[in-house]
Amino acid sequence: QRYYQLIRDNFNIGVFQNAAKWFNVEPEEGDIYWTSAERTTKWALANGLAMRGHCVFWSCGRFVPQWQKDMSDAELRRVIERRCREVANFFAGRVDEWDLNNEMLHCRWYRDRLGDEIVGDMFRWFKQANPEAVLTLNDFNILNNRYRSALDEYIAQAREFMNKGYALGGINCQSHSWAGVTNIGFVKCARLGLLGGA
Repeated sequence: QRYYQLIRDNFNIGVFQNAAKWFNVEPEEGDIYWTSAERTTKWALANGLAMRGHCVFWSCGRFVPQWQKDMSDAELRRVIERRCREVANFFAGRVDEWDLNNEMLHCRWYRDRLGDEIVGDMFRWFKQANPEAVLTLNDFNILNNRYRSALDEYIAQAREFMNKGYALGGINCQSHSWAGVTNIGFVKCARLGLLGGA
């Protein structure tokens, strides 16, 4: 109860860690398990917290279920579209902001299999199912003072997607931080300023 109260007292939004990731929700094709994500969502909303969705897809090859790797390209496209529509419909009106395809600077399994245009299809299919959804980018090491090139690449990626007409509604930066490594002042003043100005 102390943990729950700490959350209520200090936060106004929750984010799934792994509960909504595809490999957890559907470890085998058709064996869909929303229990953990549903429990988290219900608790957050009942306690005055909004929820953000993380994530619809994660293109890190070691986290792509084997049943997807065994599919033909046509079958894979079919289940990707199904996944978009299932997530959008299941959470509509409760979780309407989602990291669409996690860590695309570092992971590209779906693009390597199906071509870069699959990203546009993901945006389109999700928005068809839930036109009110806000779809975002998400990546790591974006604001760290050791990786200026990642920030530049992230800005370029966002601009590329907007230029292609993708329904990009925002950008997120994972905050994996460690004492003695992350300079919070630098992040706030230098990196966020660059990102906001882009």
